[in-house]
Amino acid sequence: MYDTPFHEAERRIQRKLGIEERVYKQVRKFIRPHMPEQHQTFYASLPFVLLSVLDNQGHPWLTPAFGKPGFVTVPDEASLQINGKPLLADAIDLELSAGHKVGMLGIELPSRRRNRVNGTIHEQGDKQIHITVDQSFGNCPKYIQQRTVKLSTSPKQARVEQRPSLSENIEGFIANADTFFIASRVKELSSDPRAGLDASHRGGNPGFVKVETDKNVTRLRFPDFSGNKFFNTIGNIISDPRVGLFFPDFDNGHGYFIQGRANVVWDEEVLAEYPGAERFVEVEVERVVAMYDAMPIETKLEQTSPFLVGTGDWQDLAAKLLPENTFHALFLAGYDYAKSTID
Repeated sequence: MYDTPFHEAERRIQRKLGIEERVYKQVRKFIRPHMPEQHQTFYASLPFVLLSVLDNQGHPWLTPAFGKPGFVTVPDEASLQINGKPLLADAIDLELSAGHKVGMLGIELPSRRRNRVNGTIHEQGDKQIHITVDQSFGNCPKYIQQRTVKLSTSPKQARVEQRPSLSENIEGFIANADTFFIASRVKELSSDPRAGLDASHRGGNPGFVKVETDKNVTRLRFPDFSGNKFFNTIGNIISDPRVGLFFPDFDNGHGYFIQGRANVVWDEEVLAEYPGAERFVEVEVERVVAMYDAMPIETKLEQTSPFLVGTGDWQDLAAKLLPENTFHALFLAGYDYAKSTID
């Protein structure tokens, strides 16, 4: 049994902030190789879950899977089964066969409750994915917008469009989004429970994701607010820059999926201009998959997250750009920076 639930890049960040020992003592009993009973009941009640899975090039993608509550079944505390096909499965060659790593986020938008499982695919059928749990843990409700959710009674025919960059319409949607999800991975995947994939939520005031294009290169930049101090996503990015982003259009049922490479930027002078941000993540866009009329749910925004108070009006900050040299800044001393690997 491994001593700490965090891999080296996550621990490197915790050490940099002087919190490694405190975080370890607080959470070591809450990151488990099995799901507590309340998590088992939780997953089985959801109409959708978010999955972090690899494509055949090793790049992580974030994709939802939908079904009537109960489509996620829990045979025992150390395994679960998703009885449905991930939304991206027909558009991307996803690695869903036995032995591949997977991250899963269960999120209940009406209650703002969320829990996570990082695991390994044990078995995969035509429309079933059986996952063995490597790590199971809960997350706080921070930054989750409260929305009602119900399955659509009249699902539409999905239309898929693949692009090398953002269209004007997608760019405009992202620039006003209040929610997205991100898939990340460690560089070296292995049987170690810490060496896998992660699926995570990000929320903010509309405008918290900035779209910047320079010399035909488009980057998305978003803040990282104070969280649980696990640094799952940030640690994975330090280990491997490849990420997958999913922006759900809750109003129209569309989904926008982005493949890219990420870089973490800490610049105190710049951060001072952006209330609430402790660091930034920049993602260079490499590929876009748009799925129109693809999400079989109907939602309504009820309330924005109360944790967003004090994080600033991000739409007013849209015109402020990071100094160009910050993209080349080192995030952590001791990591060699190279633009091709974005450490």
